[in-house]
Amino acid sequence: MLSKTGTIDTGDLARLLLITTRHVKKLVQDGVLIRAKGIDGHELRGRYEYRENVQNYIRFIRDQRGLDDPGETRYTAFRNRRMEADAKMAELRYGVQKGELVTKVSVEVLLTDMITRCKSRLLAMPARISRLLIGQKSFRKIYGIIRTDLDQCLAELRFDSSRLTKGSRNGSDEKDE
Repeated sequence: MLSKTGTIDTGDLARLLLITTRHVKKLVQDGVLIRAKGIDGHELRGRYEYRENVQNYIRFIRDQRGLDDPGETRYTAFRNRRMEADAKMAELRYGVQKGELVTKVSVEVLLTDMITRCKSRLLAMPARISRLLIGQKSFRKIYGIIRTDLDQCLAELRFDSSRLTKGSRNGSDEKDE
């Protein structure tokens, strides 16, 4: 414990700084911590100035971690964020190359193509089936003709994953036909 002279022994200093006694001795050798001096000016073995050494240890930790330079801390944080973003982008590119992921553009092209073809078939449906319906009196036959043509129109909306993955594996975002 703290003596009347403001000194502390090695074990108490180690517990106070949350380090081992061996580490205290190493810090003394490195010149970070300083032994207390007696009345005659000689160093006291195993005794340390309490306040001075706590302040020295805090300065040592700040210097070691670069905590006094906020610019350095910000730079490190930005560099870590950039490295993380670069790693994520590399993972995404690798997923596209393996065919596990597809690009947004290739999905947009495929969906636009599917919807456009379906729309064209639906708009052409009246002209296509009207001749077939002339003279038909049976509800079942009329329903069957309309249903068959409608099913063909809706078939354009079926998802064809082979068209999507072929374009993205090659790195092209154009549709394959």
